[in-house]
Amino acid sequence: MNHRKRNLKVFLILAGLFVIASSPVQAACFGRLMNPLTDVCWDCVMPIKIGGVVVAPGTEPDTIDPDTSPVCACLDGDIVRPGVMLTMWQPANLIETVSTPFCFPTIGVGFPLPTGYQGLLSGSSEHNVSMGTHDTDRAGVFLQAHWFEFPVWSIMGVATDATCVETGTDISATYITELDPMWNNDMLALILSPEALLFANPVAQLSCMADAPLALAGGPAMSSSDLLFWCMGSWGTAYPMTGDVGNGNLVEGSAGVAARFLYKYMREGMVLDSAVDPCYSIPTPIWIKQDWKFQMAKPTRTIGCEPLGRTSLMWEAGMNPPMSAGGNKDDEFLWVLWNKLACCNM
Repeated sequence: MNHRKRNLKVFLILAGLFVIASSPVQAACFGRLMNPLTDVCWDCVMPIKIGGVVVAPGTEPDTIDPDTSPVCACLDGDIVRPGVMLTMWQPANLIETVSTPFCFPTIGVGFPLPTGYQGLLSGSSEHNVSMGTHDTDRAGVFLQAHWFEFPVWSIMGVATDATCVETGTDISATYITELDPMWNNDMLALILSPEALLFANPVAQLSCMADAPLALAGGPAMSSSDLLFWCMGSWGTAYPMTGDVGNGNLVEGSAGVAARFLYKYMREGMVLDSAVDPCYSIPTPIWIKQDWKFQMAKPTRTIGCEPLGRTSLMWEAGMNPPMSAGGNKDDEFLWVLWNKLACCNM
């Protein structure tokens, strides 16, 4: 996986040089740099369990642990090493969902569009791929998305002695959808997810009505909704894997775009789930929704984290002001992605 991520970073750098060297056709967005101390809801880490004992209960809902035994063992080469079960939630990644292409709320800056970018992909797309849209006539949103690695434990110098927490050296962008034709075109998206054709019917869509109350409950109830993997509760449907979400609520639609982007990246094998096996983080091309939750960091930080698909009526009030206190442009969102961690700490 590391070599694939390095290739994406090189690709991003080259794309950035192309953007900077081109003539601007839009004003760049602006704002403050993300602060891991204040923009991350640290209550979402809890509950923390060591050896099956709750050492930090917290107030956030939790899901069922994959292994309830206090001790564990993992194969390390030819050696079986014993360990103690550790479960908690960790903020491993950041997802930006933006209406302004090449706007990066994480670092508080944006880059001008390259010359000719507006028509670069639009010849094969039904969307205006250069600019994110909020189309009230068709009650939907179309946003671009960016993926950031977020080794917060290493950045802050805490929990580095645990063998299974996310590690790294810095915050780095590894994927931007502005350069992905499949993100901007529903038909091209079928290359990655041909099963979407099975769910483009009224029966499959009506079944998602059962997913919304399960997402509202959160916690262990979300395990039932994993059977409806094509549904995202009140946020919409998981297909097609593009930035076009049929949800007219901009805050909720942005959350839906972030969730779709997670699903797409998982389908490409670039995201591992750390809650399935205590010994390994494994790929899940069909996601396990209960293992993930979202927290808005910009333009306004939410108080807690939201299970995938929970209606925004519970948490959206005041989350997208015309201009935030930090100077961030409205309609540009930053989400902290939390993954359940269940590991055999050796």
